[in-house]
Amino acid sequence: MAISRSRKIAKRAGSTTCAFSVYIDTQFDAFNAADANTTIPYSTKGAVLFDNGGDYDLSNNKFTAPFTGFYQFNLKLRIEQLTTGNFVVGFLRQPGYTGNGGSGTAHASRSTADIIYSATYAIRNSSDFNTLESNALLFLNKGQEIEHGAYVQTDTAVRLSDRGCHFQGYFVGPKPTA
Repeated sequence: MAISRSRKIAKRAGSTTCAFSVYIDTQFDAFNAADANTTIPYSTKGAVLFDNGGDYDLSNNKFTAPFTGFYQFNLKLRIEQLTTGNFVVGFLRQPGYTGNGGSGTAHASRSTADIIYSATYAIRNSSDFNTLESNALLFLNKGQEIEHGAYVQTDTAVRLSDRGCHFQGYFVGPKPTA
């Protein structure tokens, strides 16, 4: 697919859209997200529902933007066995980012160009599970990669449920010209 000067979108060979949806299809009982560099393991515990355009690589859990423009992403996590008082963060980021989005040195040492950040938080109180959902409309350059990750405060083995973890995205359109 290419965007012409007349702002029409030409079809890519074999594909008319750029859209994907992956999900966890096998419960993951010992998900260790105690460091901020933890990617959701769709490659080992998940499946691709659809991938129109072939832009999501299940082997490395990354989406690669086929065009420069706006993309809509939706993510959801269902975390079980989080101990009381702990929290979990679900996020989108560029691969290689190791901060947690806070104001600590890991985050402060990175430039804003190094991360695309969309986060959602949940604090365990009395329920057996926590569900985190987030949506983001992001501007990406062609070839830019995005991955879905999580960080858990101190628990080292929470459960990722097979009843509610997914990552989805689609191309919205090019940046309008003046």
